[in-house]
Amino acid sequence: MAFSAQSHADAGGCPARYNAVVDANSGWITCVPKDQDNGNGEESAYGPSVSDLFMAVVGHADTPQLWVSSGYLNIQDAERTAMDACKSAMDLPNSCTLLVRAHNSQYIGTVRNGRGVPYVSSDNSIENATAAAMRACKKESDSCQEGAMLYNTLAQTDRFPSIPVKEYLAVTVAWPALGSKIKPSENKKTWLASGRPVSENVEAALSRCRKESGTTCVVGRHSGGGMLGRLQANDGYDYWVDAWDRVWLERNVDKLCPDGKQCKLIEVFDSNQIADQVIQ
Repeated sequence: MAFSAQSHADAGGCPARYNAVVDANSGWITCVPKDQDNGNGEESAYGPSVSDLFMAVVGHADTPQLWVSSGYLNIQDAERTAMDACKSAMDLPNSCTLLVRAHNSQYIGTVRNGRGVPYVSSDNSIENATAAAMRACKKESDSCQEGAMLYNTLAQTDRFPSIPVKEYLAVTVAWPALGSKIKPSENKKTWLASGRPVSENVEAALSRCRKESGTTCVVGRHSGGGMLGRLQANDGYDYWVDAWDRVWLERNVDKLCPDGKQCKLIEVFDSNQIADQVIQ
């Protein structure tokens, strides 16, 4: 997972009513409200804390990248900032999802599986946050890799993918929309395009499908930055799956095959390889 550089602050940067908490591993600093009780059952001279610092993490089903906003004075601003950044970067903005929120000195551990699906978990320690995210991943996958460790910083900081997801090279398959009338000669065909940036690649697959089938087409499966696997089932039909890791794809053919069917992996198409073809 790629993120822009972190913002740092010195220990003197906290407001009067806050203590600076320094992470020994990363050097990042966050501000935590000081105790409100002076030990005599009375409110301390600092008075009640005026605010906490908040963090939000947003993800999208089409990429393992994360959008992180930290050090905000209210959770609504943190969520909105991360969500808006995700939506502006993705061709399917409505699929941007808030994965986790945190406040003050919480850590967020991140893990992704071979399909690129992110798992995140927050805790007050690095070890617990990462372990919880890893456990969640391993419940559903046998291929899990640790990603970045996130921390709620003192300075208001946005950590978004360094490369806009729309610029990823992609692989896309398209076919006629359900119920549409197509030319008999084009029946049971799938149009594949790969090796272009996401927005160009999707349109390349759809436009050729529309032109040759003579009807409305839809995206059947898509991967920005990853790969598509073509599974052939014992019922004679093809099924398409997306992944970021070929080894994971090869190991999970049985899990990816529809229930009650037997499948074998016929081909793998990588987003980095230029291709335009029709698959019967």
